[in-house]
Amino acid sequence: DTWWRGEYERRVPSAKGTRSVAGLKRTVRIERDQWGIPHVHADNERDLFFGFGYAVAQDRLFQLDHLRRKARGRLAEIMGPEAIESDVLHRTVGLSQIAEKEWPTLPADVRELLTAYTAGINALMDESKRCLPIEFDLLGYAPEAWRETDCLAIIGEFRWYLTGRFPVIAIPELVKRAVGNGPLLREFVLAEIDEESIVQPGEYTAGKGARDSMGGNDGPGSNNWVLDGYRTDTGKPLVANDPHIPYYAVSIWHEIRLHGGGFNVTGVSLAGMPGVMIGRNEHVGWGITNNICSQRDLYQEKTDPAHPNCFLYDGNWESAHVRTETIQ
Repeated sequence: DTWWRGEYERRVPSAKGTRSVAGLKRTVRIERDQWGIPHVHADNERDLFFGFGYAVAQDRLFQLDHLRRKARGRLAEIMGPEAIESDVLHRTVGLSQIAEKEWPTLPADVRELLTAYTAGINALMDESKRCLPIEFDLLGYAPEAWRETDCLAIIGEFRWYLTGRFPVIAIPELVKRAVGNGPLLREFVLAEIDEESIVQPGEYTAGKGARDSMGGNDGPGSNNWVLDGYRTDTGKPLVANDPHIPYYAVSIWHEIRLHGGGFNVTGVSLAGMPGVMIGRNEHVGWGITNNICSQRDLYQEKTDPAHPNCFLYDGNWESAHVRTETIQ
């Protein structure tokens, strides 16, 4: 236990000292508070996002590589056959191809900041290549250089995780085929609390100082609300959100503060995606709540043995496009 603890502590990148790093215009300062949260200060936005990527890589280098491998369908290369199912799914959806196509469509200023963030990750990776996080040695590989599209693949997988939900789309269709389009189907697709609506103004008047509990065993609910200051003990407004992300041994969220250029913001980013998705600045606080709305359509293509490897589209039989994927 003593050896193990010493080994993984030895591999944690130092948060102290001064580094000479190529690619910066001016000095970037990364301060760690008592909780270890990085506060990145820079004179311009490009250097700020370089420091952003560097700080995330200091804290989450193996997680970054794991998330991009998951998104690109490359987990089986390091984790073996148990990851093939995940790889097949993400390659079939084509998240890697989507990321590559999305990159040239981004505004120039967004691409510049993504490039700076990428350079920061790679700078830390280069510094750490002789003493990588222990997970890399345990799995017997070293991470490849980071690319801008790795960030896009990660956020693509995040979107897919929150909205893909094939069973939600496919199972009602299978039930419809079994029971028909009648009362049984309507009862099946009706969620347990769908008939309850948000209370309208005037329908309920709370007593002064009331602190009624919400949710409970009959309906755990979610968080997606704002309270004005006159409803709170402190007199300050409150905002609550619920990304609907389960707890992980290593959270997907990375807490950070960014100060420089047009940014003065603190909150959490999705590891691998340079944006404070939940946080605040001097003027406003914000959050995200996943409402699990349907953002996908699932089609059953029409085929015909008389037209092999074709699908019916707009009255014509069109040849299927075949993409070969190799899982190593």
